[in-house]
Amino acid sequence: MTGARVPAEHVRLLAKLGGPATPAGARAAALGSGGEADVYALDDTRVLRVHHGDPGELAAELEEVYHRWARTAGRADASGGPGFALPTVLDSGVDGRLYWQVMRRFPGQTVTATLQTLPGPARARLLAAYVDAAAAIGSIESAACYGTLLGGSTYPTWADCLLGRLDVVDPALRRRLAALVDGADGPGSFDAACARFAQRAAGCYDGPARLVHVDYFPGNVMAEPDRITGVFDFAAHSLYGDPLLDVVGAIVMAGMFTDVTVAEQQAMRRHARARAGARLDAVFACYQAFYGLYYAMDDALLPWCAEQLRRAG
Repeated sequence: MTGARVPAEHVRLLAKLGGPATPAGARAAALGSGGEADVYALDDTRVLRVHHGDPGELAAELEEVYHRWARTAGRADASGGPGFALPTVLDSGVDGRLYWQVMRRFPGQTVTATLQTLPGPARARLLAAYVDAAAAIGSIESAACYGTLLGGSTYPTWADCLLGRLDVVDPALRRRLAALVDGADGPGSFDAACARFAQRAAGCYDGPARLVHVDYFPGNVMAEPDRITGVFDFAAHSLYGDPLLDVVGAIVMAGMFTDVTVAEQQAMRRHARARAGARLDAVFACYQAFYGLYYAMDDALLPWCAEQLRRAG
């Protein structure tokens, strides 16, 4: 949203919380806009997130999760944290129609923006660090069973969890995805892809239920040229399950809104395989198909989703 018109109520809230007090200042402070919130810089150490609409009960639950991480395993220090910063809520409240949070600001820029400033070898090193950070998310927290980070949904197996999460996709969008796949690959291709996914998911993981971001792509990861500095936007997508779901997501979603090339994605996969071993190859097609089916919830991503199903085979 940088450079776009900033709502007057956002300008007033920024001024109230110690940020810029003019529309021009608010535009300059705008850091981005996602599906859930608009984000502004209050100063060098704090950002303001202004949520779109009523965030509901899950927002309060997520805020408590962030507080829990700040108290325990979410520290990026020698205590065993993941090696990068996690979201920290400093203050929150309601102002008229606006639900807002003041959060600690991560150093650097998004991986998306940072990659644009780097030459080839440095890009490769940052993309490798981005993959390593995805693998480290599972060290943040575990749970007693597979399920959702928010909302309390649990599942008896990891396969049940993956299949159950597909229920969040609007049936009309799922039909549109099916039409894209069938139109390109022939009638019945979409149903066949869904059947392959279900077959692959069965028994693909029965290990500890570790935290999985699920929306891990370069726009949700902060970096400096030589390191990952923070990961944000844990939300209703996030699960407890197989940490390799994030590693596969890091690779397949790397090119979603960036100029990351297919060759760079292949190099990321080789790097991940060297760290994770042969199991990465065993689950890659399953998890790639999951992302293709799951992100059909966003109509703008339907062509990308269809391509992931084709690549998963």
